[in-house]
Amino acid sequence: MQSQYGSDMRKVACEGLSRGAAISYEVTWEDRRHGTNYFALTISHSGGIPLELPPPFIQRLLAGEYGTAPFAGAHFFMYCGMQDEEWGAEMCRQMRHAKNLMQQYGAVIEGFIEDANGKHRGYHLNAQHHEAGVQTFIRLTSD
Repeated sequence: MQSQYGSDMRKVACEGLSRGAAISYEVTWEDRRHGTNYFALTISHSGGIPLELPPPFIQRLLAGEYGTAPFAGAHFFMYCGMQDEEWGAEMCRQMRHAKNLMQQYGAVIEGFIEDANGKHRGYHLNAQHHEAGVQTFIRLTSD
């Protein structure tokens, strides 16, 4: 990555699928809160934030416990499939909610893919989707 793209080797991408994506928001916040800023990009796919009963971390975020811009400097790339085998279109509803919250609290959304024919693992199963995330990471970490 460094020799071919000039990437900063001190930076990584944090990727979460399903429940891993659902906790990627808090993991990214911890990275920002501690000032380590290892994550040049967080790729969250098929793991949104419920509107009705958000997890405790999101409840604290919404209550203002982390300030107005706790995700400032964080970059996200997100994916959902409307044909999610377990969640159906609800997954995209929750991913749109996650996208809106991350933006509201200071994050930059580098990409948001809502695949009309996509499945739960569609980010990895569709080479174009995966390539878009990888190219975003390269762009963010290159000279």
